[in-house]
Amino acid sequence: MSRRAGYIQRYRSYAYDSRGYSCQIVEVTIHGIRYGIRDGELRRALAGRGHARVEALRQDWRQYLDGTVGYANRSKSGRALVIDLAPGRRYSIAAESLRAVLSRKRSYASVIEVAPRPQKPGSTMQQTLAGIA
Repeated sequence: MSRRAGYIQRYRSYAYDSRGYSCQIVEVTIHGIRYGIRDGELRRALAGRGHARVEALRQDWRQYLDGTVGYANRSKSGRALVIDLAPGRRYSIAAESLRAVLSRKRSYASVIEVAPRPQKPGSTMQQTLAGIA
C-alpha cells in the first residue's frame, strides 16, 4: 500500500552549502519537512550514474543545506527515483514526472511513501542476516 507523502518542486532554486557556495537545488517536502537535492546530482542519479545526496534545508534569511540525511537512486526498472532517508523510510517519485519538473514543464511532482516489506512472523533482523551469511 502506497500513499502520498509530499511533493518535489523547483520553487526556490538556490541554497548555500556549508562552505558558503551557492548551489542550485530542487526542494523536496516530505511529511512537512523540507529537504534539498543538488540539481546536478539529481540529474546524474536520474540518468543512472550514481546517487544524489538528500540534505536538510534550514531557513535563516537565506536557505542553507544543513547536512546529508539520505540518498536518492534510480530504481532498477528506471521508472522512478527512490529516496532512502536515514530512519529507514523509503519514498518514490515517478521518473517522467521528475523530468517534467526539471525541465519546468510542471511545477511539482508527488512523492509516494513506499510501504516496508512485511517480515515473516517470528523472524528478527539478526535471524535474517544470519540466513544470508
